[in-house]
Amino acid sequence: MEVTGTNVDTVGNTLKVVVAALAERGGKIYSCTQTYTSKSSKPVPTPDLKSSFKELSVNYANKLLGSTFKPAEMIRAFVRAGHLARQVSKNILRVESLCYRIDIMHQVDLVEDLAIALDINKLDPEWPKIWTLGGLAPETDRHETLAEVMIGLGYQELLTYSLTSSEVFVDKMGIERENYAELLNPKMSTHTTVRSWLLPSVLNLLKDNTHVDYPQRVFEIGPCVTVKKDGEGLTETRHKIAAVAIHTGAGFTEIRSCLDTLLGSIGVKLEVVPTTHPSFLDGRTGEVMSGQKRLGVVGELHPKVIRAWGLSLPVAAFELEIPPLGV
Repeated sequence: MEVTGTNVDTVGNTLKVVVAALAERGGKIYSCTQTYTSKSSKPVPTPDLKSSFKELSVNYANKLLGSTFKPAEMIRAFVRAGHLARQVSKNILRVESLCYRIDIMHQVDLVEDLAIALDINKLDPEWPKIWTLGGLAPETDRHETLAEVMIGLGYQELLTYSLTSSEVFVDKMGIERENYAELLNPKMSTHTTVRSWLLPSVLNLLKDNTHVDYPQRVFEIGPCVTVKKDGEGLTETRHKIAAVAIHTGAGFTEIRSCLDTLLGSIGVKLEVVPTTHPSFLDGRTGEVMSGQKRLGVVGELHPKVIRAWGLSLPVAAFELEIPPLGV
């Protein structure tokens, strides 16, 4: 049996689990000795099948389970769970776990096995002494309201990854420069940065669904990470909403009416001021304002952006930061 990896503990644990499983099925276990040239330590025999030992407080276990079990009862239960245990003091048990039980990392893991062995269904339930009521956060409630409105307008909700690449939300969107949060040690070339806006992620999905019948109307509500202008390395997370309509007749009028209905549903007054944006078509782009606060942009995408995403039909879209409560 050969296991390869970059972490010696992970490799060793994996080997123990696989070897133990094969041994239970009648296999024979043989060991080998490994010598690492980069280390000055002695040769290492593998697999390491030595048991692990942990101490468990009887009072801690009883408090967690709401029970009054005695040490002798716990020891018998541990034997049923496959652990050997003995009492080393009035309140402490020393529990031996077999080598493949790598999931036993803390006292609470032993208490879980103890509860299962004692039949957890037979433990008397106890109401918590502190009563609290749960519910949706006000921000989540507002997000769900916006989602319901968009669905009522005929849009389908999306959920895309927060991690992306500069090619997706900078290059293909026609933006020359964007200050964004970049991962220090990315594992994939397609997930090197944290998105600062949603629209590129939505267009990326539409690119992969050109085989689906048109019109297509989709939206997404999600977090975006922006870099603060007043300090290097400081970021903040803002929740935004983006919507896209793509079909032969998609235009500013359609997407603007959708925007009016959306913000009107939560009582936000808006004003659309003519503006320019590298991703949108000049003369058909507006800046969404609420009082003196800029919320986002609405308009028709520029043909070069549409072509960059491999799309062939007009695209109308908006993206805005979700207004905080009270706005």
